[in-house]
Amino acid sequence: MKKKILFILFLLAIFTSSYGGNIVLVSAAGYKKPIQEIANLYETEHRAELDMMFGNMSQVINYVKNASSIDFVVGDRKFLDKSGIKFQNYKILGKGVLAIAYRKGLEMSSSEDILNGDIKKILVPDAKKAIYGAAAMEYLNKKNYYEQLKDKLMFVQTVPQVSSYLITGEADVGFINLTDALALKDKIGGYILVDEKDYSDIVISLGVIENKSASVNEFLEFLKKDNVQGILKKYGIGQ
Repeated sequence: MKKKILFILFLLAIFTSSYGGNIVLVSAAGYKKPIQEIANLYETEHRAELDMMFGNMSQVINYVKNASSIDFVVGDRKFLDKSGIKFQNYKILGKGVLAIAYRKGLEMSSSEDILNGDIKKILVPDAKKAIYGAAAMEYLNKKNYYEQLKDKLMFVQTVPQVSSYLITGEADVGFINLTDALALKDKIGGYILVDEKDYSDIVISLGVIENKSASVNEFLEFLKKDNVQGILKKYGIGQ
């Protein structure tokens, strides 16, 4: 079954074509793998298509504000609450976890190893556009690491961009979410979890814009299934 999956690299405000009645879900890029896996399961079980788009939270919010026929938005609850988008309700998918990932050939045993002089380039998602960038900056400032590391920091838009640099070895270390770290564990050197006391809680939620249609309500019921919860837990965000 062929799906329409668009990765938002910039705001696609000109994208106005009809979705033909399919459920439409827009998500933060850091959750692309679990959302796609859940979508595949839904499509198989219900013989229906789910249209998806991915980007950083700033892109997601801007897109939703300039498009119609969007049913669901997945992202951090704080970003969704302050987005200005009117959601009918939310479904909590799980808790986001910040990780420090590192390239192959590098070893880290604790988060403090980020201060190691051998580390030359550290990638951070944009704090204004990506929740894990905001969490990373919160952590760096709380630990008083920012001043020591500011000349090594490089900012990019999304978590997947950080991961791609680590995979190719173009960066030594990067802040990503546990979801991406688990998905890429064979392609990177490894990862260290940041102490959850050092950044604000990240509540990953599905915002429901409208739930009037039978298919939207059907999808919400589908998310309660044990095998869906299993996918979320596999990617480190299950409840």
